[in-house]
Amino acid sequence: MVLNVKTVAYAKQSEKQVMDIYFPENQEKKCPAIILVHGGAFTFGD
Repeated sequence: MVLNVKTVAYAKQSEKQVMDIYFPENQEKKCPAIILVHGGAFTFGD
């Protein structure tokens, strides 16, 4: 089963600076992490 924790703030400059965290329930040892960064509406030269 996967536990989902939403709207965790990673900065305080904007209310939009939040991330979703998903991790296995009842995990007792360290496990690998995958970080997905979506740039949104980046355009050439930004």
